[in-house]
Amino acid sequence: MLLLAVLACSCVTLTSDGARVKVFRGSLEAEPAQRSMPEGCRLLSSTPPTTTTELDLEGQKDPFRAQRNETGAAGGNALLVLTQMTLSRRESDCPVA
Repeated sequence: MLLLAVLACSCVTLTSDGARVKVFRGSLEAEPAQRSMPEGCRLLSSTPPTTTTELDLEGQKDPFRAQRNETGAAGGNALLVLTQMTLSRRESDCPVA
């Protein structure tokens, strides 16, 4: 999956500023209106796309701790993560979706 945020290491601790940041997720392939921040939000910054696995995204309780901390430190209260599947799962016990 391609992200517009750099993924966090599992050892990152959530700060008090980061705890106030809400994460919104959307598909990079969706229409622009369906992948935007809620009304009233403004863009503070963006990061280049990165590649990560589904396990890193879905296998952790809070995979965006580092980004939440950075957003909170910059004065933000919302983080938008856009994803795009680039390679589907190829395991025999899990059907490709």
